[in-house]
Amino acid sequence: MKRFSSRAGKFAGWMMTAVGSAIAVGILGGAILLGLLLAAIANFSPILAIAAILLIFLPVLAIFGLVPIALGSVFLQASEKAKQEAIRDRFFQVLQMNQGRISLVEFSRTAELDPMQAKQMLDRWARECDATFDVTEEGDIYYVFYTAPASLPGGDRPFDVWQQWIQHRITVR
Repeated sequence: MKRFSSRAGKFAGWMMTAVGSAIAVGILGGAILLGLLLAAIANFSPILAIAAILLIFLPVLAIFGLVPIALGSVFLQASEKAKQEAIRDRFFQVLQMNQGRISLVEFSRTAELDPMQAKQMLDRWARECDATFDVTEEGDIYYVFYTAPASLPGGDRPFDVWQQWIQHRITVR
């Protein structure tokens, strides 16, 4: 669900930002042309004519140009946060399924990340948690986590999946 909301927010954010920018540029360009035309017809100073037209169209510019740009930016930021939370959720789910062991290939596939991004995230979380590495006879490398990552992207609190897994490990030992 977070992955979907991330993609929907990203689309809405880009659309609002693009439309708001196009409207703002259109209003500014139209005001400048109208001001120059008015200056030429009425023999006014071009700068004063453009300033007067801009003052008239300022509310329209703010409502239809700047507000969509601001809202689009908010949607884009929220979209990125939802994406990071979705990646974190996948990480915890894979850790729970594999009892604290995770491979780069598996995390990359389940989180829908390219391997370089997945490696950067796993390496960072491994440093933060003092994770160890386990190499199988086939040469596969697994990250082994024993403590919860403290500051994963997307928020401060660990998810219930992680806490359940920790409780399970404590009761099994």
